[in-house]
Amino acid sequence: MHATGDDFTVPMQVVPAVTARADPDVVVMTRESVAPFIQGSETPLRLVCGDCEQLLVSGVPASRVAQMVFRCPRCGSFNRLPITRSAR
Repeated sequence: MHATGDDFTVPMQVVPAVTARADPDVVVMTRESVAPFIQGSETPLRLVCGDCEQLLVSGVPASRVAQMVFRCPRCGSFNRLPITRSAR
C-alpha cells in the first residue's frame, strides 16, 4: 500500500482465473472499457490492478467490493482485495 498526494492507492491481489471463478459467493466483474468498474466519492480509496496498476475501483469503501473479483481490462489479470492477516 502506498499513499500518493490526497488519495490512498492500494494494489489489489492478483489471483488465478480458476480461483476467481471457483467461489460461488464471489462476483467476477469484466468489461472492455478501461474506465473504473465502480466510482464513488465516499472515500479516497483507489484500488488498482496488482499487475499493471490500472485503476479498477475508486471512492468507495473496501467493504463494498469485498465479494468481487475484477478482471483488469488492460492486462487481463484477476484482482481481489488483499487479504490481511487479521482477516484470516
